[in-house]
Amino acid sequence: MCGRFFLDSDFDTIQTFFKLTHSIPLKPRYNICPGELIPVLLKPHTLDFLSWGLLPTWYKQEEKGDHVGFINARVESVNSKPSFKTAFKKRRCIIIANGFYEWKTIGRIKQPFCIRQSEQPLIGFAGIWDEANTNLQKTYASCAILTQAASEAIIAIHPRMPVILEPKDYEAWLNPHSKSIIIEKILENSLKNNLYSLPVSTKVNNPAFDTKACIEPLN
Repeated sequence: MCGRFFLDSDFDTIQTFFKLTHSIPLKPRYNICPGELIPVLLKPHTLDFLSWGLLPTWYKQEEKGDHVGFINARVESVNSKPSFKTAFKKRRCIIIANGFYEWKTIGRIKQPFCIRQSEQPLIGFAGIWDEANTNLQKTYASCAILTQAASEAIIAIHPRMPVILEPKDYEAWLNPHSKSIIIEKILENSLKNNLYSLPVSTKVNNPAFDTKACIEPLN
């Protein structure tokens, strides 16, 4: 799964990498958690914000309350599960990040690892999004990150990892009219190589801790 990630690039770098057509101030985030608003692309070159934790469109609870929703969707079943299949077909998105965290139990310690892609400063997670009705507001727009079996570089830490899209596939992934065979090919060719991990402070285990110390490798 992917339960935390970070985004600390300056906006000029983000704007250039994703070819954004407008400017929105973003402060560095070193410990992004489920339930928070996160920067996403719903269409090419345009930055939006969604809550991380997908509530399907048929979600009928009168009040959202503390229910976060689905933070991840397994790529192996996203096309068939009722909670995800419509969003996967019609409402795909890209979640913007520099990297993510996974944890490995070592003795009695739940050791966090910071994971990055070595060949590019930013990455785009494959995501899906949806809108649900609640009493809190007319619509609640939310998203989930697609996950897949971990690559060789990650599997010793965790058996799952987020789907990381190739930049050349961004526009086709966001296009709701892309044929299913194209989407399947994009997922097959997602970035699995050139990932590396470094152990970081267990302070990142605390969702309230959000400083640069989260991504600094242990000595």
